[in-house]
Amino acid sequence: MSTANTALFSPDDEQDLLRSGLLTPSIGGVRRIHKRRLNRSTTLQYLGFDDEAAKKIWDEWTNWPAGPILREIDDDGDCGRLAMTFIDFATGRAREDIDTYDEEDQSWFEYMSRCGIAQSLQQAIMDPVFKKIRLSNTCMYWVRDTMELRYEGLEEIRTASWERQLAIQRSRPESGSRGPGTQEKSRSGTDTSQGASSISASQTSKPGISPMTAMSDGAIASTNAPGFAVLFEGISQCRVEGLLDDDGNLAKLHRLITRPSTDFLGRESGYCFTTEREFAVYYACYAKRRDPTGLAVIICVKVPNSAIESLSSAQLPKTYWPSEEWRRLVFTSKN
Repeated sequence: MSTANTALFSPDDEQDLLRSGLLTPSIGGVRRIHKRRLNRSTTLQYLGFDDEAAKKIWDEWTNWPAGPILREIDDDGDCGRLAMTFIDFATGRAREDIDTYDEEDQSWFEYMSRCGIAQSLQQAIMDPVFKKIRLSNTCMYWVRDTMELRYEGLEEIRTASWERQLAIQRSRPESGSRGPGTQEKSRSGTDTSQGASSISASQTSKPGISPMTAMSDGAIASTNAPGFAVLFEGISQCRVEGLLDDDGNLAKLHRLITRPSTDFLGRESGYCFTTEREFAVYYACYAKRRDPTGLAVIICVKVPNSAIESLSSAQLPKTYWPSEEWRRLVFTSKN
């Protein structure tokens, strides 16, 4: 999605989706795919900028000046020069110098308006249901986080499209092996129900991801694990891509790292889990509220108590507080 001519859908997959009725033709740059509304020519509006800000950002991106910093789409001739990514360039409009963390809503709305944030994104971030989470960080953080969340979702769709194209190509008979009428059938005899399941499956059949909802009996039962410390995290599904391998085993734990700023870590990144499952569900719902076309998941990590107890004093991090009042203040500020 970095440039106007970057294809979100691969050619073969696009034709297959069109034949299946799962993708509409482009009308004014807008098309629909399986209940997802994507605008290939207006990615910036999709991320959450209003029309005026999106036009200005796009004009600057497409008219990039010569200099030491290139765009990620530019060829630097293997000189190793710095490259600006499209998403970093876009989210840079959420300015740090005027950022706010005020408890009053008005200052948040004023900040987002000055940064050219669309009303729909403003309302999503400011949803009063999630005020407790929102006030755990700054306005700039949530604006950038939401845009990055939406952009990662678009990249996931594009990756899934190219994977489906490879599957389509592998399923085709070799040249010359088609019988009479085979090609015509492939053009008009597509099973729409199978196509629909293939798209939804790309979102829900990830290795190690259970099809159970967060409120199902099985999911709730996961909190009862004697002999284990059970930890949870609510997160957008696009951000756990690669966390598990094809067999469902842990592969890339760093996918769960939370970027700064984080509680107790300041400007450092770190892993942020909670022992309260309901709080993880709360976070997942906020991710879903800010990116309604995406999916949210609850990460459940079970650590054997014996593994924790076997750690040496040097390996075991500890938290100290000077008084009970101080401990309560920190706890209630977080929760």
